[in-house]
Amino acid sequence: MNLVRFNDFYRDKKLSSDSDDFFSWVRAFKSTLTGPLLLDFGVADAFLPPAEKLSSALSGLAGITGYHGYVYDHQAYQTACLKRSTRFANSDLPLQVLPTSGSKSALNLLCLALINPGDVILVTTPAYPIFSVMAQRLGGTVVHLPLLPENNFMPDLESLDPTLMTKAKILAVNYPNNPTGKIASQDECDLLLEICVRHNILLINDAAYSGLLTATQPTGNFFRGAGAAAHCIEVHSLSKSLQIPGWRLGFILAASEIIEPLRVLGLLQESGQPKLLLDAVAGVINDQEISEALSECVAERRRALIDILAASGFSIQNVNGAFFVYVQCPLGVVDGARFENAAKFSHYLAAEHGILTIPYEVSGQSYVRFSVAFKGEATVVFAQLRQKLSAVRFCFPKSVTL
Repeated sequence: MNLVRFNDFYRDKKLSSDSDDFFSWVRAFKSTLTGPLLLDFGVADAFLPPAEKLSSALSGLAGITGYHGYVYDHQAYQTACLKRSTRFANSDLPLQVLPTSGSKSALNLLCLALINPGDVILVTTPAYPIFSVMAQRLGGTVVHLPLLPENNFMPDLESLDPTLMTKAKILAVNYPNNPTGKIASQDECDLLLEICVRHNILLINDAAYSGLLTATQPTGNFFRGAGAAAHCIEVHSLSKSLQIPGWRLGFILAASEIIEPLRVLGLLQESGQPKLLLDAVAGVINDQEISEALSECVAERRRALIDILAASGFSIQNVNGAFFVYVQCPLGVVDGARFENAAKFSHYLAAEHGILTIPYEVSGQSYVRFSVAFKGEATVVFAQLRQKLSAVRFCFPKSVTL
């Protein structure tokens, strides 16, 4: 007899209505493969080895006595992260950094610290599901705001019921955005912040992909607008920007009066991060050579991926994205299969052509996400993708493109 009794929420809740089923299907499908492996554009994992400077720094520290105990304060890491994340912020803001074990840990901590039963939480969708799921677990009322091409993948707060806006406590966004690739401009950031200040709403931005933009990709910063210190929190991750997701390093950026209570609560959740990892990262996190090399690699892969998908008729929804290419699903194959939704199309691509993508349904519209974080030689992978897609004729709906 099973004596473990999970609470009702964890027994019944999925991360989203269809993604769990899709990922279960993918795992089962992969277990049956005997031929060539999938072209995996679904993952957002590390696809390059860490920079040589980072690897060398880590190997030099691993055998030193004193590097393997608890770490409750690491000024060098905090200072380096603060410098990295405030390059374009208002220099007058009293901002601080709280180290976390990646962005997932940070998002969970913010939910625990901020959400009471009955709080109204606005979240953009599609999105990384951690914040919305945990908000529901804590008794919050989650309102999903669709990100659509016609709104330039920004939440349309002005169209919401004024009564809802007066009740809302938190707006959770993610720019640069996963999965749409949307990079918010400064004007767009300022507008969201201004609305939040007007309605006394706390804006939380998951900025996990902010370190992947090239110098020629302008991006807005929420900490440049009026009222940012009292109304804005950002969550940052080093997983993608340093290609070290397994290290579980990130941080929360906010005003000091927000960071200090979070620091106290954070002790209930984790006991710091490994000192040898913090030391190694602190020495390279602001190295522009490392940052620019990765950013250019990501941009080059995106350009190649866009060219291939556009040649097959796909409508690229945001050509300036950071880490992903987001496309509208076709209605079907000419004289062949029909796709009722995004999951059906992703199933088809994987089962018939060995191409793995992530499906999304947003307000009745179907999209799939291609990640540039695939493993393998890019020229070989792209040649295989081009060959597979060129053998198929898709039929597409009319769509709004940017």
